[in-house]
Amino acid sequence: MVGNSRLSHQLIRYAGTKGANVQRQVVELVFEKHFEDTGDITSLDFLLGVGTDAGLDEAEVRRYLDLGTGAEEVDEAAIGARADGIAHVPTIEINGVRIEGADEAGEFYTALVSIKEGP
Repeated sequence: MVGNSRLSHQLIRYAGTKGANVQRQVVELVFEKHFEDTGDITSLDFLLGVGTDAGLDEAEVRRYLDLGTGAEEVDEAAIGARADGIAHVPTIEINGVRIEGADEAGEFYTALVSIKEGP
């Protein structure tokens, strides 16, 4: 079971203030450490570790997360996603074809073939 990922989204938002490459690295580390190492995305300690592994200053990350900085923007993005009909994670949309949830590779293949062949 996966808990609320709001805090991890705040970390990703913070990393974006340090540049696209830092943000990309944080995203990759969150996924790697969560899915491959079974890290807890709801844990402040886990997210501080991700941040420092990406080269961020632990005290700055802690302050950002403790103060709730970026939380409002994260919430607004979630509201916007729900308004767009997104109800599952992940949701990937390619040329209007939406793939929702952690589908099997075959679902992606079928969707890509459908896009290539057209209506």
